[in-house]
Amino acid sequence: MNLTKFVLSRPVSTALVILGIMVFGFISILGFDMELIPDIEVPMMVVYTVYPGASPGSVEELVTKKVEDAGDSLSGVTNTLTYSYENYSMVIFQYDYDQDMNDSYTDLSAALDQLSLPDDVKDPTIILMDINALDTITISATNNGASDMLSYVNDTVVPQLESTPGVARVTVTGGRENYIRVRLNEDKMDQYGLNISGVAAMIGAGDYNIPAGSVTAGSQDISLSTSDEYITLQDIRSTVITTSRGSMITLDDIADISYASKKPTSISRYNGEENITISVVKKQSASTVRVANNAKRVIRHLEADSSDINYDISYDAGHEITDALMNVAKTLALGVVFAMAVLFLFFGDWKASLIVGSSMPVSVFATLVLMNLFGFNLNIITTGALVIAIGMIVDSSIVVIESCFRSGERSETAEEAAVSGASIVTMSIVASTITTIVVYLPLSLIKGMAGQMFSQLGLIIVFAMLCSLISALCIVPILYVAVKPAEKKNSAVNRFLDRVRSLYDRIIRKVLKRKVLTLVLTVLLLILSGYLVSLLGVELIPASYDGSIRVTTTFRSGTKLDVMSETMKDLEKMVEEDKNFDNYSLTIQQNQAVLTAFAGEKCTRSSADAVEEYTKKLDSMTNVDILVSPSGGDSTTMSGYSADTVDVVLSSDDIDSLQKGSRQVQNMMYEVPGVIHVSSDGASAQTSGHVVVDPLKAANAGLAPAQVAAELYQTMAGVTAANIEVKGDQYDIILEYPEGAYDNINQLMNKTLTGATGKQTKLSEIATVEYKEQPQMLQKSNGKYQQTTSATVTKKSKSKAQKTINKKAAALNYPSGVALSSSLIQDVRSENLTAIFRAILSGIFLVFLVMAMQFESVRFSLMVMTCIPFSLIGSFLLLFLTGTSLNMVSMMGFLMLMGIAVNNGILLVDTVNYLKEDMPLEEALIEAGKIRLRPILMTTLTTILAMVPMAVSSNNEMLHSMSFVIIGGLVASTILCLFMMPTYYLLIARKSKSKEKKKRKEK
Repeated sequence: MNLTKFVLSRPVSTALVILGIMVFGFISILGFDMELIPDIEVPMMVVYTVYPGASPGSVEELVTKKVEDAGDSLSGVTNTLTYSYENYSMVIFQYDYDQDMNDSYTDLSAALDQLSLPDDVKDPTIILMDINALDTITISATNNGASDMLSYVNDTVVPQLESTPGVARVTVTGGRENYIRVRLNEDKMDQYGLNISGVAAMIGAGDYNIPAGSVTAGSQDISLSTSDEYITLQDIRSTVITTSRGSMITLDDIADISYASKKPTSISRYNGEENITISVVKKQSASTVRVANNAKRVIRHLEADSSDINYDISYDAGHEITDALMNVAKTLALGVVFAMAVLFLFFGDWKASLIVGSSMPVSVFATLVLMNLFGFNLNIITTGALVIAIGMIVDSSIVVIESCFRSGERSETAEEAAVSGASIVTMSIVASTITTIVVYLPLSLIKGMAGQMFSQLGLIIVFAMLCSLISALCIVPILYVAVKPAEKKNSAVNRFLDRVRSLYDRIIRKVLKRKVLTLVLTVLLLILSGYLVSLLGVELIPASYDGSIRVTTTFRSGTKLDVMSETMKDLEKMVEEDKNFDNYSLTIQQNQAVLTAFAGEKCTRSSADAVEEYTKKLDSMTNVDILVSPSGGDSTTMSGYSADTVDVVLSSDDIDSLQKGSRQVQNMMYEVPGVIHVSSDGASAQTSGHVVVDPLKAANAGLAPAQVAAELYQTMAGVTAANIEVKGDQYDIILEYPEGAYDNINQLMNKTLTGATGKQTKLSEIATVEYKEQPQMLQKSNGKYQQTTSATVTKKSKSKAQKTINKKAAALNYPSGVALSSSLIQDVRSENLTAIFRAILSGIFLVFLVMAMQFESVRFSLMVMTCIPFSLIGSFLLLFLTGTSLNMVSMMGFLMLMGIAVNNGILLVDTVNYLKEDMPLEEALIEAGKIRLRPILMTTLTTILAMVPMAVSSNNEMLHSMSFVIIGGLVASTILCLFMMPTYYLLIARKSKSKEKKKRKEK
């Protein structure tokens, strides 16, 4: 008994199974975690090392190089990338994807422990790279009357957020920290022969708690300790200071002591108002949506408890994910509706439409159950896979119900028609389903980032196709028997199809008489599609943006914080007056200011258009380097892997030659049409001063060069003498000189230094100052200096500009030793696109094997395989016309297209093989095309219409390229399959006959 007969004999059991699938599918939806993309583990570790006061060159020589050498030889390391900045170093180690990162962490930690670094260098910190470890939610806190907002945030807000389930860490930026300021009087310091480090040591010695042991009192042991502590400012003022001459004074005699706020090292503003930014990062295993909702719940409770602080959610990844998935769900629903509409138009009967349409939700819910069992979550890729599957899961059902209609014309009962109709096409739909499945199997075996991103997509489509096959053979026949649909052959659509069949008959007869011309035309079309590929831009993952932008402004090194703040106020005002933006945030630190403008719900402008507009607006600003880039949407997670700019990477052993080469690239880029801004990560240099201490002169003054260096550092930065608690709040006691005392080099060189013998000497008497220009950042990749020059281009000219820049960069005459190279991101992009390309080739080979076994003929299999290049013609054309790049997501569309395109060919060849037994081959080819015209059009239209909502949705940009590939490919393959396939069949058949005749003559 076959499956269809078994189901028809057990209708109640079948109905209960369907009910169970729907119930468990709905339960699965409620239990899914929601994320933007699948969890991606990047095999990279970053070693972060702080070297206070060191220049980029010193950092590279004394820290970066040693860290690089320590980790470069470890097992599994494939690439090393280093960054040397002023005050700190970053070294990135990239590993094989199959490397055990826990073992690698242990090995790297052990290697770093053996390093000999300068005394001032902080211990290196190892950070395991996690592409998902970005801010889950960002909260802006602004003062509404709180006396010490930063302390409240650190002591109250942060602990409550950290205790929230799923939260990994909470970071706080901005705000002003209160401290106890000890402002020293330099004249009195010189008068008493004191220096800042000695005074700090005496203050620190006044706050202590030292155990002294224990004594016996009767039958008890009593612990003893000696302690003293600062309770009030007066206690600090009364601290005894011993001068160099041995006399006693109090701290109050040489300093003013008061509460103050620390001078900020960074500025943070939200909508123009100074704020504190609280960033919450989830644990890797936690749900982004749940963590974001829990964090917002905590903030609402805090707002209810205290009105001294206002909280605003400046970024919410959970909200973005929910919006993205809701849009995909809408796309899924529209796909179902469109498919049902197509079925109704062709069948002319709502019962038939509902029969086929019912297979879609059952297949989807069954797929959801399997997804839940395999531990998948709901994200843009897995839900996108369901959208893709919608267009395919009805194909088998359409073929089955049409066969049932045909059998119904010859059968006496509906049950006989259902059994006969299903059995006739069982082998065809099983073969077409297997063909689609084998296309996606290699995808599930890919390693690396591509595998982590898309292996679930492949498995979900496999699940959906298997479920749709079972639905077609079970649900469609039983519903056919239950509702007894009646096809309206005289409907308007069928009358139109009759005219199309007549037109097809006339055209295909002419085509079959011009086989050579047809062959030449297809070859020319393939050449054209190959040319279009060369014009397409290439990126790893297309990012989706919601109209927001990020403006990064780089100032000359050493620019004062207040100067940068004033400059950015003009830009803030510009953004505030823009109606497309609702909110904006600003952070300023070191020599860089980053302003992020968040698009409002009524935003009518894309991020790309906003980038062009603001790049042109800000082009007139001088003495700064401004880069405007897209922001928002789902770009945050994968922004580093999308092609927002066109980059040229150069490498060399000599930094000066590299900078000359970089300037050549910059000049070339400005000449390329469509380029609106050019920047380089090595273009800006900073002026640094180096105090050179004469050892002999210092020794004569009773000083050592290192002692002089320490005194200068403490003079400029201040010294933290102690940390005390006053009325429950913690305060640092910081010694510093009056503001402006050492603003310029002349004041510093006139500073009086006191030697060990009490001799006083001015710094200018024992030291000189040397100035030099040096890069703000030194970057190396695998031991060679590297610089990246980036061009921001208009959206329309993106692909063309990318090709032009790459071509011209390769033709430039660089200085000796300078060569084109690739960045880490470019290497990752190339590696993953190559992996997917290999999966596509593997899929093509597997399709060939399946069809060859089905037809028991290699020739027929190769003939049907020509449907694949036919489809690529339309895909590349539509990608070119829409200005869409070639990327990992669009290549997923090529995989899907392979399965669909050959299915049409399989149906056509099967029908020809059946008909040629009773009629001449040419007539069989023509008749097969006419018979299969309706099911081919139906399956093609349902798939295309399922993709249309994805293609036009403004919120699914990541999946746009996939939909364009499928729509363009299906249109081309359907047209070319109906006209070219019969031609190839005829050519192959005639060659086969001629060979047989030749063999007979030889015999």
